[in-house]
Amino acid sequence: GSVKREHRPRPLKHVLKLKGPGADVSDGKDPKIAEALSAYLSTPGCGSALERLDISSSGLDLFTLSKALCDPKSAHVPLTSVSVGGNSLTANGVRAFASLLATSSTKIQGLNLSRVVKHNDNVRQVKKDNEAVETIVASLVLNPTLRMTSLRMAENHVTTDLARKIASMCVISTSLISLDVTDCDMGDKGIALLCR
Repeated sequence: GSVKREHRPRPLKHVLKLKGPGADVSDGKDPKIAEALSAYLSTPGCGSALERLDISSSGLDLFTLSKALCDPKSAHVPLTSVSVGGNSLTANGVRAFASLLATSSTKIQGLNLSRVVKHNDNVRQVKKDNEAVETIVASLVLNPTLRMTSLRMAENHVTTDLARKIASMCVISTSLISLDVTDCDMGDKGIALLCR
């Protein structure tokens, strides 16, 4: 007779990357990637060793990621670091991701927000993107349940207003141990605010 084997997804070791060649999500509209990520994270035993998730430049919306991570079936995933750099910030995605970071159950301590605010002549768009970053940063660095957090914001167009707000958050944060603003286009005034 024939033996039927049940196919079970193999647990990933420590890091899952959804970017670059082989991750065909360049238009950000492929629901199969979002469905696959959600199914993977909610499958018992899968993701149980997943500590870092890198969806940089994948086009995956933060709303989809947040929905997958907030699913009670994903509670077994020990995710401590998320990289979302290079993705666009939608209003729904920012709200959902900020809510996820602000919860007492989050274990996320490292966040890469690089390249999410591009230099743009459209002042309203830059302001909107800076406000989105402010919301996400506040949710992470002001979460009282986290002990040590690190934030990478490299290669963003940071306004003086955002630099001022981040500097204020740094002063009152009890968890932020690392802030990377390498190659941020914030000018001397923005740098001075962060260095005080």
